[in-house]
This record gives sequence, C-alpha cells and structure tokens, in this order.
Amino acid sequence: MTLVRTAAAAAAVALLLSACGPSSFSDVAEQAVKDGLPGIAIYVQKGADNWTGVAGVADLRTGTKLRADDRFLLVGPTGLMVATAAMQLIEAGTLRLDDPVSANTGMDGIYGIPEINRIAIRNVLNHSTGLLDPYTQYAFLQRVVGTDAVVGNSFTPRDGVKELTTNGMRPLFRPGQGASYSAGNETLLALAIEGTLKADLAHVLKDRVFTPSGMTNAHLAGFEAGGTIVPGYHQASPQLKYLGINSKLPDAKPGYSDMSALSPTWAWAAGGVAASVGDLGRFAAALFGGKLVKPETLKVMQTFDGPAGTGPLGDPVEFGFGLLRKKVGGDEAVGFEGEALGYAALVFQFSDGVTVAAVANGSGGKSGLDKVAASIHQLIKTSGGQKLFAPK
Repeated sequence: MTLVRTAAAAAAVALLLSACGPSSFSDVAEQAVKDGLPGIAIYVQKGADNWTGVAGVADLRTGTKLRADDRFLLVGPTGLMVATAAMQLIEAGTLRLDDPVSANTGMDGIYGIPEINRIAIRNVLNHSTGLLDPYTQYAFLQRVVGTDAVVGNSFTPRDGVKELTTNGMRPLFRPGQGASYSAGNETLLALAIEGTLKADLAHVLKDRVFTPSGMTNAHLAGFEAGGTIVPGYHQASPQLKYLGINSKLPDAKPGYSDMSALSPTWAWAAGGVAASVGDLGRFAAALFGGKLVKPETLKVMQTFDGPAGTGPLGDPVEFGFGLLRKKVGGDEAVGFEGEALGYAALVFQFSDGVTVAAVANGSGGKSGLDKVAASIHQLIKTSGGQKLFAPK
C-alpha cells in the first residue's frame, strides 16, 4: 500500500509540475526570450509532423520582430556540415580516415601546429587532436573584438591556422589520447577538403550539402553572396569587458554587446554558414534520412567508441565522426551545437526520432538552447505530440 501511495503521489507531483510548465512549443520559445535571448527560432520534427516558430526580436535597437525565414550564423552545426562533406569523400575513397590532415592543405603555415604530422582525418573528425579551441582563447578574442582589433576586418582560413600556432596554444593531450572540442579541428578539416577537391569551401558546401538538402537560403557568410543575417548580441561577460569590447562595439541595450559590426568571416568552417532554422531542419532530415551519406557511412559517423570528452559548450559528450552524443534533459541525443560572439545554434535527433533545431541571436547568457531542446522533447513525450503540431 505504501508503494502504491508513493507512486500515486509521484504521479500527482509530475502532473502539477507539467501544469506549471510550458504547454506548447511557442511557450518554450517565449520562455527562452524571457530568460534572456533577444530572439529564437525553433524547428521540430516527429515523423511526418513538423513545426516552426519564433519568438523575440531580430534587432534590439529597432524592435523588429523575428521571422521564421531570418538567417543566423550556425555556430556549431556548420562544423557538422563540413564533416558531412568530408564523410562523402571518405565514402567515395577520395579521403581516408587515417590520411594525415596536412597532406592536401597546400598551406605551409600548418606545420607550425604542434604534432601536425600525427594528426589524421579521424582525429579532426572526432576532436581527438588535443588542440585547444582558439575561439575561447584570449589571443583570438583580442584579435577579433579586443582593444586592438579593427572592427569589420575580414579573416581568412590562413588567419584561422595562425590561431592554432599562437604562443601558449599548447595541446591538451597528444593526438588520439583524449577528446575535446576545438574549432581548429573544423578549420583543418575544411582545408583538407579544399585541397583535395581544389575547390573553396563555399562551393563544396553548396554542391554537397545545401543543394541536396533543399537548403534554399543558405550560404557561407563573408565568402559568397547571400541574404542578410540578423544581428547577434553577446550578453556582457567579464572576459569581453576586460578586452575593452564595450568601447569597440556599443551596447544595443544594457548588458547586450552588438556583434553585428564584426565580419562573419571569423567563423568560417566552425560557424560561418548563414541559414534559417528551416534550412537547418532540412539539413538534419537529409543527413539522418540518408540523402547526404549512405546508411553505412552514417553508422560510422555515429560510432562513439572513443574516450568521452568536452563538448563545444564545455560539458561532457561523446564524439563520433562529425557528430556528438550527449544527454539533453536526461534523454540521449545525437547532433551538434555551438555558441560564440552573438549566436547560438543546435540540431539534435533524440533516440526516439524526434529532431529539434534551434537558432538564436544571443550568446553568453544563461538561456542555453539545450534547455529549449529538452523542454521541446519533454512536451512531446508527455503529450504524444499530435496536438502540439496542430496549427492554432
């Protein structure tokens, strides 16, 4: 009897908690804005059902409302797109996992990277190079947004390599001896792709990812023509204030530094794809649906047999080849995510097949997109999802 009463009480508590929480996908989006994001766009897919919605603003100064077709920098998922192109080459036999990443880059400066001759394609794909993430380092931030930066300066892939050879960028571990996310791995992988195909990354992504996925409004920002990108805002942090960012990039409103003056070229292979949340959702459907790589190749991408490591947001994850796996709200999910200099994005497929893509024009705050994805998935689990997808 005690166990029955305990179970009944637990069920009652769960019901009460659900009644106090979000009851729709739109509620989740609105809560993310209340938690500090300027704007957010979400795409949800379960079987044949899908939903797209937005909340918040595209521009803090004008108050212009966000639209579903607005473009964001896909910080994080861009790296997955680059990895997908690499896996296509591996699938075709043009590249091999054990090829040295330096073989086809055609860039002399690459040899200043510690232990570069020991770094293989597999190491950059599963983030086992040991390289620090340059985007989190003082030297990079000082170069892009610090007191000595020239705001609006364009950056090249060669500049990205320089970030990997900066004094103090000593590896965390030797190649293959651990796992930790680094945007530098995506830079090296993109250089290897360019050298192999003798084509620039913008064209590679368009031909191999955007077009076959049906991503009609995507482009590699700063490296090819494309539509406008919503301004990105970084919630003030002591690190950026120490760099003197507020004198370079005025606040759009108290606590939010406006990153829109920065050239998007800083992001390149790690976050330079500009696209709408719908395009990100179409990419996920194409990847997990077998339109971009063969099922056996996707299985390789989802081989998580290496050591557990540190993900793009600093939390524990498992790395496959281009994909990562982690617990999102207690449930296992596979995909990729990221956040930097005014933008955040994620795309995850849960073990039950639910796909969530989310993009935001804010970074540095407490309103993480993981929380959004977890809330969306929990709603579907508790409601069955049918009413959630129905138009109001």
